[in-house]
Amino acid sequence: MRSSGLGHRVRAAFAGAALLALAGAGVCGETRPAPAQAAPLSEEALPRVKAQFEDVCGNCHDLYVTTDQRKTRAGWATTVGKMIGYGVPLSAVEANEILDYLSTQYAAAN
Repeated sequence: MRSSGLGHRVRAAFAGAALLALAGAGVCGETRPAPAQAAPLSEEALPRVKAQFEDVCGNCHDLYVTTDQRKTRAGWATTVGKMIGYGVPLSAVEANEILDYLSTQYAAAN
């Protein structure tokens, strides 16, 4: 059962803020791009992260719900943070990789 109300919104907001902080500050001391910049995934990582995105996001959504959208990196960070707030089990590294994937593959038009 999905929780509702103010507590849920606060938890989702904290998750989004934490994801933005991780994206900008780095994980385990590794330098990560600022929220406005997407890190290109390596050719080796791209299929793995794409499959992870399809598995994690496709568990609750038809993928077109996500892939039809175009957002900035900050917009995708907010969305991923909300999903973590809803209980999607992602480590910080996995969340950042999916954020990198979404930010490069489904970026807002400039």
